[in-house]
Amino acid sequence: MSDVPLRLSSLAAYKTFAKVPGNDQDSRISALLYSLSARIARYLGRASGTSQFVENKSRTETHDVKRGQSRWTLRAVPVDSVTSVSWDIEGTFGSGTALGTDDYEFNPDSGEIRIRYILHTRAWPDVYTQSLRVVYVGGIAASLQALQSYAPDLELALQMQMKHELSRTEHGPEERSVSGAAGTVSHPEMKLTAEVKELLAPYRLEGLGI
Repeated sequence: MSDVPLRLSSLAAYKTFAKVPGNDQDSRISALLYSLSARIARYLGRASGTSQFVENKSRTETHDVKRGQSRWTLRAVPVDSVTSVSWDIEGTFGSGTALGTDDYEFNPDSGEIRIRYILHTRAWPDVYTQSLRVVYVGGIAASLQALQSYAPDLELALQMQMKHELSRTEHGPEERSVSGAAGTVSHPEMKLTAEVKELLAPYRLEGLGI
């Protein structure tokens, strides 16, 4: 199931930041809040398709288990806690498939989870995979208020990019539509500024993003 991206700022907070008077631009700003929050999540390597990995919440991930594999990386980091880890050859995860807490360990910062022994030892080709299911709590912040305390640079980056986008009054040749909860607005293709990328750098996952 796809996620609604965690908005990295609010309409009121942005209007205060940018000193926007009145309500004439509210619909446009609200749409861009969602669109740019999703764009930043992709840049950070914290989105896959329509799934978002910025918001801190309980998540369930199912990973392939290849022959000899003992390490996997969870998508939503940092990881607060691991609720359960289950291993099932058939991938149905019925009773008796949960591993004990002594069977695995995880790095909260990198999101790496390691099983202390090899699960898949059968001499079948690597195309035959088994399944590992991890239920965990992870992500940067559970709400905008939490993000403002834990990662204020993310809100500032969004607000700076919003101001940059809204200051461009003329549509360029690469015009496209952006959508959010407040509707759809037409706008040129969005490119993050150098200053915004610098603010986002500490939160970008290595080797990911666009």
